[in-house]
Amino acid sequence: AKKYYVRIRTYKGKKYSKWSKKKNIIIKPNKENHCTNNNNHSIKCGNMEKWFSSRDEIDKYWVEIDNYYFKQYQTGKITYEEYCKKSPYGYESWSCSYCGKWTGNFKYD
Repeated sequence: AKKYYVRIRTYKGKKYSKWSKKKNIIIKPNKENHCTNNNNHSIKCGNMEKWFSSRDEIDKYWVEIDNYYFKQYQTGKITYEEYCKKSPYGYESWSCSYCGKWTGNFKYD
């Protein structure tokens, strides 16, 4: 009887086993270091320069920023033209495909 040797390829680890009579090998999955800081998410951080847990948090943050500049306008610290330049009129948002956190860009005139 002939002896056959097999070589197992695993697709997740992208490793070949050594030529042997073993039909199964165990490969420990590589832990990828994602989402530990702003530089290693699947997409770059927007001009908000923050990551949020949900889109609702982004909306609340946008309202806070708008209210901050509106109060400055009401008290006379800035003019209406400055208020229009500094306060964002909207935003676009996207999420990290690794951790699901949200960031985005404010839109200005």
